[in-house]
Amino acid sequence: MTTLYALWQDPVSRLWHPVGLLGHSGNKYYFQYTRGALSSKHFEPFARMRELGKRYESETLFPTFANRLISKNRPEYKSMISWLGLNPQTPDIQFHMLSLLGGQRETDKIRMIPRPERSTSGTFKIRFFVHGLRYMVENATREVENLTHGQELILSLEANNPQDKDAISVCKPTPGCMLGYVPRYYAHDLRKVIQDKECKRLNVRVVKVNPDAPLSMRLLCEVESTWPEGYVPFISEEYRPLDQSAKEALNLEQASLA
Repeated sequence: MTTLYALWQDPVSRLWHPVGLLGHSGNKYYFQYTRGALSSKHFEPFARMRELGKRYESETLFPTFANRLISKNRPEYKSMISWLGLNPQTPDIQFHMLSLLGGQRETDKIRMIPRPERSTSGTFKIRFFVHGLRYMVENATREVENLTHGQELILSLEANNPQDKDAISVCKPTPGCMLGYVPRYYAHDLRKVIQDKECKRLNVRVVKVNPDAPLSMRLLCEVESTWPEGYVPFISEEYRPLDQSAKEALNLEQASLA
């Protein structure tokens, strides 16, 4: 089953919490809240999915998530599919679009991110658009335009980034040629993989360059790595599915502390 996590940003603390997981298997979609949904009193359950302890199932993508994608009837739909490196006939294309685009809208603070899955060969892959290109020096944009499909890039761990202690920059092998950043929601886990001495291989390559796309979708990359022994992505308590018994237990615990 392919899984996406729904992250929600608390409007007061500005912290991001995983509040649900969206799965797809065969011809069915599944949604279940995670324990992160109980991390803030400001979180409101999604429309038509108000019960926190319930597992929801549907034969089509839930409206809460489908409405975050561009309609097939929009004139820019074909361009969007091209920028994402997808084939219009790709099965479950909506799920792939959510995975790459995140489904974030101006009107709320929800973002979807995919969970890395281990392949039968003991590796995993993640695709993402390089972040922060708009903040790079002007020649970085020109360097991106000159990249080609399959070209190797490198990842660099930043030790003293005041904005993000887990920051990982994406660079060309050419010294000093920084192109942007790995998305923050991947950085913590990916840093652990890079630092793991058991990680035998980690490659970064260009999937697609989109000269006519917004800067946020200009450079699509893919990281492929061996899966380190014992590695579990998104392991914190907030990512655990929230069933009814867990919800009731947490409510009792909170009541006893009140």
